[in-house]
Amino acid sequence: MSRAFVNEDAGNDRPDLPELPVPPGPNIVTPHGLASLQARIVQRQADLAALKARPDRLDKLPEAAAERDLRWLEARLKAAVVIDPLQHDLSEVAFGLCVTVIDPDG
Repeated sequence: MSRAFVNEDAGNDRPDLPELPVPPGPNIVTPHGLASLQARIVQRQADLAALKARPDRLDKLPEAAAERDLRWLEARLKAAVVIDPLQHDLSEVAFGLCVTVIDPDG
């Protein structure tokens, strides 16, 4: 058979998606941010399970995207450094705190 009629990707059922860039260094988060990240992982795992349970799984792109998202989320969780803003001196600005600046005009 002529090579013109052969699907070279026939054996590759995984779509090629680029990895999401993971910033270098620590992922500084508040306790609330850590909980949010963990909840996103749980939700994305549930999404992936639902995608894999579909009776017609011809479109592999949603599964590949969910797996890629999970890799990114897990990398961010692994790099997480929790900083609790309430454990800092509240007379100074610190990560996770809200501040109000008052100028001389009020």
